[in-house]
Amino acid sequence: MPSQRLTRRNPTRQSRQALATRSTDSSGPQIATTFPFEQSAELIAGDAGAAYDNGNGSFTVPMPQNDGSLVIGIVIESADAPTEYAFELKVPSGATLKPLEQGVGLYDSNGNLFGGVAPPWARDAAGQAIDTHLEIRGDTVVQTVAHRSGQIAYPVSADPWLGLDLLDWTSRSDCPNSRCPGRSSGYVISAGLSAWGVYWRYTGSGTAILNGSGWSELVSKRPAADNNNNRMRPQWTCHAIGAYPPLTGGSWDLESWRPEIWDSAVWWQSRCNW
Repeated sequence: MPSQRLTRRNPTRQSRQALATRSTDSSGPQIATTFPFEQSAELIAGDAGAAYDNGNGSFTVPMPQNDGSLVIGIVIESADAPTEYAFELKVPSGATLKPLEQGVGLYDSNGNLFGGVAPPWARDAAGQAIDTHLEIRGDTVVQTVAHRSGQIAYPVSADPWLGLDLLDWTSRSDCPNSRCPGRSSGYVISAGLSAWGVYWRYTGSGTAILNGSGWSELVSKRPAADNNNNRMRPQWTCHAIGAYPPLTGGSWDLESWRPEIWDSAVWWQSRCNW
């Protein structure tokens, strides 16, 4: 981001916001967020697309991702720039924001996690990590970047990341087909993790998030996963705990004919295909 070319357009003062969405389910939740200093920011054009000059030594660069998540780049050009950058989230009715790891979790009215903001990072132009953290103030998430202390090589970059979809894609294959050789009936539900899902897999809460919220997301997209006498639920848990990922470049396949087994030793030995 620091190296991209920026050219000014006509100044504007209207409200700016961007969306994080469910990429594979148009009926799913959407989260809108405002940008820092939106009332004074001016729209400019950069090599990477739209950007906003905040008029205080910082820039905001929204970067929608293919999986529906949203990265919001912050470029801090000098020590005169602010240290706090606020993002007001427009969440569904009844939703709440709570700390999750070093990030923020979004929970629906039933207490189920359905999205969040990843733990933050910030680096200067030399690659040095800069102290940063998130703070929840009502429906607003504030990232503080401590760029005024120590020897800092400007510009400083930070990328808050807001996401919803743990799953990049899902599918159903009815037998007979190549996924169930020799079978004339039954079906296979398959899913692949999104970049957002892969990120959370490597956090301390990753197993619980994928096993709980990931399963709920799968069922919302493929109801048949939860409609076969509980046979697919242990298969999903097996994948979520890591008995057989694969995290990228592959899929988690759940077969309707496998028996319900909750024995982790069997899971590990069979790599979730008992």
